[in-house]
Amino acid sequence: MNVDGCPTCKLRSMLISPSVGSSTRTKRFAEVGKRKGNPSWEQAIVTDDRGMPLLKPDGHLIRQKEYAENRRSIEAGRRQLAQGVVPPSQ
Repeated sequence: MNVDGCPTCKLRSMLISPSVGSSTRTKRFAEVGKRKGNPSWEQAIVTDDRGMPLLKPDGHLIRQKEYAENRRSIEAGRRQLAQGVVPPSQ
């Protein structure tokens, strides 16, 4: 049973299972990768206190992700509009 060139026999003689000695990757752990965003949150439409959707100057809807990233400039533009001052176009 003991053959000099047999790696399985060597592992058995050391009381280690042959499957432990393989170099295959374990399947118990999930792949480590880039975090995925939350598309349902990012695609939500931002509304004001009246329930009206916020729009970009070109008329397209402002989505939640864009609002979260550019909140200061969007709110500054809304405040200027409320005061009657026309904000410069972006």
